Amino acid sequence: MKNWLVLITLLLTPTMALANNVVDPLLWGCSEIDDDDKRLSCFDAYIKQKSALQSKPAKDPQPLVLNSNGDHTQNTAKPLPQPAPESDVKQQFGLEHKKTEEEKKVTKITSTLTSATKKAHNKWSFTLDNGQKWRTIEATTTSFKVGQSVVIERGMFNSFSLKKTGSNRTVKVKRIQ
Repeated sequence: MKNWLVLITLLLTPTMALANNVVDPLLWGCSEIDDDDKRLSCFDAYIKQKSALQSKPAKDPQPLVLNSNGDHTQNTAKPLPQPAPESDVKQQFGLEHKKTEEEKKVTKITSTLTSATKKAHNKWSFTLDNGQKWRTIEATTTSFKVGQSVVIERGMFNSFSLKKTGSNRTVKVKRIQ
């Protein structure tokens, strides 16, 4: 009895696998083209479109249009992204998001403290003159005063260090707004 079950399972497995595969109509359209060069270019365009759709978000598909003679055209007109002005790049410094090439170039900012508040456990909260708000994520014995010039530098793994201008002592900070 067990032998029959194994035999039936082995015979039906390839049939079930083929039943789940549905062939794309565009692929069938390519296979029906008589001219070898046009058929090959149709298959190439199909593969190019499928690979582009897998690497791009689903909300921005590129339509592939096949003509009756096997020619194909692909709509690839897209506006190029404009680089962000440097002032916007500096304003976004420290926020968690994917960085553009311009943002990767900014490794530090220099600013003046407009607010410095000591919190519990020797931690601090700062507001810079450009409106950014930062807080320390580790305790420090360094004291900060309104009007001091500070430098915030990007570290490894998207960490940030704050130091007073002219000082070598740093403290890890995180941008909160």
